[in-house]
Amino acid sequence: MNPTTEPVFTTTVQATSTSPAIEATGELDLDAAPIPALRAAPALTTGPPRTILITDLAGVTFCDSSGLNALLRAHIATERAAGPFTWPTPPTRWRDC
Repeated sequence: MNPTTEPVFTTTVQATSTSPAIEATGELDLDAAPIPALRAAPALTTGPPRTILITDLAGVTFCDSSGLNALLRAHIATERAAGPFTWPTPPTRWRDC
């Protein structure tokens, strides 16, 4: 993280007929860690009953332990509330670690 600029982390929720999909981009670090859980809850409770939450992390350029912890918390909350929390395809740079 560059101290002179704020890292940008954004999420976009897109509803499909069967499940919401959250698309994340940017740096998922300590500053952005609360965002995944904050976006997951409304995505699951708005509209028709949801059974799965799709989280697209392909646009995430950096993720530290705070970000991983946030994803884990969102995963647990999703499974308790509605059902599976899934990542369609983890970013290549994450799989190769």
